[in-house]
Amino acid sequence: MNTPAQYCEYCGKPLSAQARFCGRCGRPVAPLAPTGKPLRSLRSVQASVAQPIRQPSPVPVQGESVLGVIPYATRRKGILGRMNFTLVLTNMRILFATQTSQMMKENVRRAKEVARQQGEGFLGQWASMFGANVGQHYLAMQPQDILSEHPDNFFVMNQQVRRVKIMRRGDKAKSRVEYHMHLETITEKIKLVFNQMDERATRQLLQQVLGNVVR
Repeated sequence: MNTPAQYCEYCGKPLSAQARFCGRCGRPVAPLAPTGKPLRSLRSVQASVAQPIRQPSPVPVQGESVLGVIPYATRRKGILGRMNFTLVLTNMRILFATQTSQMMKENVRRAKEVARQQGEGFLGQWASMFGANVGQHYLAMQPQDILSEHPDNFFVMNQQVRRVKIMRRGDKAKSRVEYHMHLETITEKIKLVFNQMDERATRQLLQQVLGNVVR
Protein backbone atom coordinates (compact mmCIF):
# COMPACT_ATOMS: atom_id res chain seq x y z
CA MET A 1 0.00 0.00 0.00
CA ASN A 2 1.44 3.39 -1.03
CA THR A 3 2.02 6.02 1.65
CA PRO A 4 -0.16 9.09 1.02
CA ALA A 5 1.66 12.25 -0.02
CA GLN A 6 2.43 14.46 2.97
CA TYR A 7 2.80 18.24 2.98
CA CYS A 8 3.81 20.78 5.60
CA GLU A 9 0.59 22.11 7.09
CA TYR A 10 2.13 25.57 7.51
CA CYS A 11 3.87 26.28 4.17
CA GLY A 12 2.76 23.48 1.83
CA LYS A 13 6.22 22.04 1.11
CA PRO A 14 6.20 18.32 0.09
CA LEU A 15 7.70 16.13 2.81
CA SER A 16 9.16 12.67 2.91
CA ALA A 17 7.65 10.06 5.21
CA GLN A 18 10.75 10.26 7.45
CA ALA A 19 10.86 14.07 7.78
CA ARG A 20 10.60 15.41 11.33
CA PHE A 21 11.04 19.09 10.42
CA CYS A 22 10.07 21.13 7.38
CA GLY A 23 13.19 22.27 5.54
CA ARG A 24 11.48 25.47 4.38
CA CYS A 25 9.74 26.93 7.44
CA GLY A 26 11.38 24.84 10.18
CA ARG A 27 8.11 23.77 11.81
CA PRO A 28 7.93 20.25 13.28
CA VAL A 29 6.10 17.70 11.14
CA ALA A 30 3.01 16.17 12.68
CA PRO A 31 2.92 12.34 12.79
CA LEU A 32 1.08 10.56 10.00
CA ALA A 33 -2.61 10.15 10.66
CA PRO A 34 -3.77 6.71 11.82
CA THR A 35 -4.98 4.28 9.17
CA GLY A 36 -8.46 5.18 7.97
CA LYS A 37 -8.10 8.86 8.85
CA PRO A 38 -7.18 10.87 5.72
CA LEU A 39 -4.31 13.32 5.78
CA ARG A 40 -4.94 16.92 4.85
CA SER A 41 -5.14 17.26 1.09
CA LEU A 42 -2.75 19.47 -0.85
CA ARG A 43 -5.68 21.74 -1.72
CA SER A 44 -6.52 22.36 1.92
CA VAL A 45 -2.86 23.04 2.69
CA GLN A 46 -2.61 25.50 -0.20
CA ALA A 47 -5.77 27.24 1.01
CA SER A 48 -4.27 27.75 4.46
CA VAL A 49 -1.03 29.02 2.93
CA ALA A 50 -2.96 31.65 0.98
CA GLN A 51 -4.08 33.23 4.24
CA PRO A 52 -1.82 36.00 5.56
CA ILE A 53 0.20 34.79 8.53
CA ARG A 54 2.87 36.33 10.69
CA GLN A 55 6.30 34.80 10.28
CA PRO A 56 6.87 32.76 13.47
CA SER A 57 9.94 33.44 15.56
CA PRO A 58 12.35 30.49 15.21
CA VAL A 59 12.50 28.37 18.34
CA PRO A 60 16.04 28.41 19.83
CA VAL A 61 17.81 25.06 19.76
CA GLN A 62 19.48 24.37 23.09
CA GLY A 63 23.22 23.83 22.84
CA GLU A 64 23.48 25.14 19.27
CA SER A 65 26.50 27.20 18.25
CA VAL A 66 27.75 28.72 15.00
CA LEU A 67 30.90 26.99 13.72
CA GLY A 68 31.59 28.82 10.46
CA VAL A 69 30.21 30.47 7.34
CA ILE A 70 30.46 29.83 3.59
CA PRO A 71 29.66 33.03 1.62
CA TYR A 72 28.74 33.81 -1.99
CA ALA A 73 26.30 30.96 -2.66
CA THR A 74 23.79 31.37 -5.50
CA ARG A 75 20.70 29.23 -6.05
CA ARG A 76 18.44 29.34 -9.09
CA LYS A 77 14.88 30.51 -8.60
CA GLY A 78 12.61 29.83 -11.55
CA ILE A 79 13.99 30.10 -15.09
CA LEU A 80 15.94 33.34 -14.93
CA GLY A 81 15.86 34.29 -11.27
CA ARG A 82 18.41 33.52 -8.58
CA MET A 83 18.85 33.98 -4.85
CA ASN A 84 22.08 34.68 -2.99
CA PHE A 85 22.87 33.04 0.34
CA THR A 86 25.52 32.80 2.99
CA LEU A 87 25.64 29.31 4.49
CA VAL A 88 25.96 29.40 8.26
CA LEU A 89 27.05 26.07 9.72
CA THR A 90 26.21 25.15 13.28
CA ASN A 91 26.72 21.93 15.21
CA MET A 92 23.08 21.04 14.46
CA ARG A 93 21.96 22.79 11.28
CA ILE A 94 22.95 24.48 8.04
CA LEU A 95 21.28 27.89 7.91
CA PHE A 96 20.66 29.51 4.54
CA ALA A 97 20.87 33.27 5.13
CA THR A 98 19.41 35.22 2.21
CA GLN A 99 21.55 38.06 0.87
CA THR A 100 19.56 40.67 -1.04
CA SER A 101 21.18 43.44 -3.08
CA GLN A 102 20.02 45.97 -0.52
CA MET A 103 21.50 43.97 2.35
CA MET A 104 24.85 43.66 0.58
CA LYS A 105 24.95 47.38 -0.22
CA GLU A 106 24.18 48.16 3.42
CA ASN A 107 26.97 45.83 4.56
CA VAL A 108 29.43 47.69 2.32
CA ARG A 109 28.22 51.09 3.51
CA ARG A 110 28.47 50.05 7.15
CA ALA A 111 31.95 48.57 6.71
CA LYS A 112 33.19 51.74 5.05
CA GLU A 113 31.73 53.91 7.80
CA VAL A 114 33.27 51.79 10.57
CA ALA A 115 36.67 51.89 8.86
CA ARG A 116 36.41 55.66 8.46
CA GLN A 117 35.53 56.13 12.12
CA GLN A 118 38.54 54.01 13.06
CA GLY A 119 40.78 56.41 11.14
CA GLU A 120 41.45 54.16 8.15
CA GLY A 121 42.54 55.81 4.92
CA PHE A 122 41.35 55.04 1.42
CA LEU A 123 43.07 51.66 1.19
CA GLY A 124 41.83 50.60 4.62
CA GLN A 125 38.27 51.58 3.80
CA TRP A 126 38.46 49.80 0.46
CA ALA A 127 39.73 46.62 2.11
CA SER A 128 36.87 46.73 4.63
CA MET A 129 34.34 47.22 1.84
CA PHE A 130 35.81 44.33 -0.16
CA GLY A 131 35.26 41.91 2.73
CA ALA A 132 31.92 43.30 3.86
CA ASN A 133 29.86 40.38 2.52
CA VAL A 134 31.86 37.37 3.67
CA GLY A 135 29.36 36.74 6.47
CA GLN A 136 31.78 37.38 9.32
CA HIS A 137 29.06 39.08 11.39
CA TYR A 138 27.06 35.83 11.54
CA LEU A 139 29.73 34.29 13.77
CA ALA A 140 28.62 36.61 16.57
CA MET A 141 24.87 36.10 16.06
CA GLN A 142 22.50 33.57 17.56
CA PRO A 143 21.12 31.04 15.03
CA GLN A 144 17.51 32.04 15.74
CA ASP A 145 18.39 35.68 15.03
CA ILE A 146 19.98 34.70 11.72
CA LEU A 147 16.83 32.83 10.68
CA SER A 148 14.69 35.83 11.64
CA GLU A 149 16.75 38.20 9.48
CA HIS A 150 14.79 37.50 6.26
CA PRO A 151 11.53 35.60 5.54
CA ASP A 152 13.22 33.46 2.85
CA ASN A 153 15.82 32.10 5.27
CA PHE A 154 15.59 28.39 5.96
CA PHE A 155 17.66 25.55 7.37
CA VAL A 156 18.52 21.90 6.94
CA MET A 157 19.22 19.67 9.92
CA ASN A 158 22.72 18.16 9.75
CA GLN A 159 21.34 14.68 10.38
CA GLN A 160 19.15 15.01 7.27
CA VAL A 161 22.12 15.54 4.93
CA ARG A 162 22.98 12.40 2.95
CA ARG A 163 25.69 13.73 0.66
CA VAL A 164 27.55 16.93 -0.22
CA LYS A 165 29.54 17.10 -3.43
CA ILE A 166 31.76 20.01 -4.51
CA MET A 167 32.84 20.28 -8.15
CA ARG A 168 35.15 22.84 -9.75
CA ARG A 169 34.30 23.88 -13.29
CA GLY A 170 35.86 26.26 -15.76
CA ASP A 171 39.36 27.34 -16.73
CA LYS A 172 41.44 28.43 -13.76
CA ALA A 173 44.15 29.84 -16.05
CA LYS A 174 41.60 32.24 -17.53
CA SER A 175 39.99 33.09 -14.17
CA ARG A 176 36.67 31.57 -15.20
CA VAL A 177 36.36 29.05 -12.39
CA GLU A 178 33.12 28.46 -10.52
CA TYR A 179 32.28 25.90 -7.88
CA HIS A 180 29.14 23.79 -7.79
CA MET A 181 27.86 22.32 -4.54
CA HIS A 182 25.17 19.65 -4.58
CA LEU A 183 23.66 19.12 -1.15
CA GLU A 184 21.37 16.09 -0.98
CA THR A 185 19.01 15.68 1.97
CA ILE A 186 16.37 13.07 2.72
CA THR A 187 13.75 15.34 1.13
CA GLU A 188 15.42 17.32 -1.67
CA LYS A 189 18.54 18.23 -3.63
CA ILE A 190 19.88 21.75 -3.20
CA LYS A 191 22.18 22.97 -5.98
CA LEU A 192 24.40 25.97 -5.31
CA VAL A 193 26.95 27.84 -7.41
CA PHE A 194 29.90 29.84 -6.02
CA ASN A 195 31.85 32.29 -8.16
CA GLN A 196 34.58 32.29 -5.53
CA MET A 197 35.49 29.75 -2.89
CA ASP A 198 38.41 28.58 -0.79
CA GLU A 199 37.77 24.96 -1.75
CA ARG A 200 40.10 23.38 0.78
CA ALA A 201 38.85 25.42 3.73
CA THR A 202 35.24 24.85 2.66
CA ARG A 203 35.70 21.08 2.52
CA GLN A 204 37.38 21.06 5.92
CA LEU A 205 34.55 23.03 7.50
CA LEU A 206 31.87 20.83 5.93
CA GLN A 207 33.68 17.67 7.01
CA GLN A 208 34.01 19.03 10.54
CA VAL A 209 30.24 19.54 10.68
CA LEU A 210 28.89 16.71 8.51
CA GLY A 211 31.60 14.04 8.50
CA ASN A 212 32.18 11.60 5.67
CA VAL A 213 29.09 12.55 3.63
CA VAL A 214 31.23 15.31 2.07
CA ARG A 215 32.77 14.29 -1.27
